[in-house]
Amino acid sequence: MTRRMNRPPVDMFYDNQIGVVCGHMENGSFVLFGVIDSSSVEVVESYSRRFRMPFVSPGLSFTVDPEQPNFEIYLRPDHTNAVIDMVKFYGWRRVHYLYDSNEGLMRIEQILSTFTRQQYNVSIYMHRLEDVSQAHDDLRMLDRSVLEFYKCIILDLSSPGGYEIILKQISEVGMNKFGYHYLLGSMGFINLPLERLKYGGVNLTGFQLLDPDNPQLQHFLRISEEVDRVRCPVAEGNWTTHEVALSIDATNVIVHALEQMLKNDIKVFQHTFRRGIVYNHNKTKGVPCYIKDALPWMHGDAIMSALKQVDIRGLSGRVAFDEQGRRRDYKLDVYELRVDEGLRRIGNWTPTQGFNEVEIERAAPQQNYTMTGKRLIVTTIESPPFLMFKSPAPDGKPLVGNDKYEGYCVELAEHLKRIIHRDYIFRIVKDGNYGQKLKNGTWDGMIGELTRRSAIRY
Repeated sequence: MTRRMNRPPVDMFYDNQIGVVCGHMENGSFVLFGVIDSSSVEVVESYSRRFRMPFVSPGLSFTVDPEQPNFEIYLRPDHTNAVIDMVKFYGWRRVHYLYDSNEGLMRIEQILSTFTRQQYNVSIYMHRLEDVSQAHDDLRMLDRSVLEFYKCIILDLSSPGGYEIILKQISEVGMNKFGYHYLLGSMGFINLPLERLKYGGVNLTGFQLLDPDNPQLQHFLRISEEVDRVRCPVAEGNWTTHEVALSIDATNVIVHALEQMLKNDIKVFQHTFRRGIVYNHNKTKGVPCYIKDALPWMHGDAIMSALKQVDIRGLSGRVAFDEQGRRRDYKLDVYELRVDEGLRRIGNWTPTQGFNEVEIERAAPQQNYTMTGKRLIVTTIESPPFLMFKSPAPDGKPLVGNDKYEGYCVELAEHLKRIIHRDYIFRIVKDGNYGQKLKNGTWDGMIGELTRRSAIRY
């Protein structure tokens, strides 16, 4: 007892994890199911491999050694290469990478290694957010330290709630305006609260794992609406997230694998049960970890083989696995949010084909960033010295277009035009008001023209 108490706290942490894993195996588990993080991955992978106990997780694989026998199945697809392809698609050469977990650190290390191997010239500046809920100062520091006009930022956060929190803070510190482009690592982009960023001028890109048109997903959502929330309080949660979908798909993978084994041999598990207790090789109850020369799980290899052979249509699309137990043949839709376009799908990404764009005008590289398309409409109001009408020309020639105006706003607009290479035209607001909220909830004046999107472009 004294020796154990004098051991480092990290050893006590691992002892606790080992105890949890071994406890489940001793109880006679056929398959382990759960989510692991970077701190527990070594324990789970080591014990599942040692005792040939399959482990199925709706999460993401952290480390998979192709040289070692693998007994893990991971449902969450890896989107690291999708991030790499989007950086290359936009032509970004200077990127700021914000992350909040060891998983994010591992991903950025893989991204850096890939860019080095591909000889893609990009500078990546990393910053870890120690507390996403209190990231205002981190964001302000980034805003002040980045001098380039067009700022490219990747957000790699460990939870959907983290994305919601950071997007709110981005708006609060004023980093939701033109000149910022965020690439979000979330796989549920269209479920995020994007409305507050819609009119700030910022560009956002993100990934979407769940396809709203997927028949299996639609059927599941219809069934979930019929669940009695009183008798089943857990049903009050959000059923439309990719975390929920991956958990259900993981459960179905286990069911399909065991059903296929029983279909091939109805008596395959007949001698495993004795009075409701699972026996391993008729020698031990379950698979005890602590006894000397403990036997591996007798059905482990067969169950693992059946799990890897599963190929079904799930809530998260096609569910199939490679030899390392990771998802293959999956698809991520890619969405953009732009002030002049709104939310739209711009393409999809697959592991084999990379990014496939769908009717999108490709952005130019950040170092020579330009905006193309129709002219911007600058809604304004006559207010000296910001905007004034010029005096008539001496020769009597009428002034037209932007030549009719002078003042600070005109000089500012001309300066921005030289930077962003985007033409514009001034238009005096029709009702002559700056904007106030009306009883029906709408706005008049310049604010009204912005919210009605009549002052965007033409």
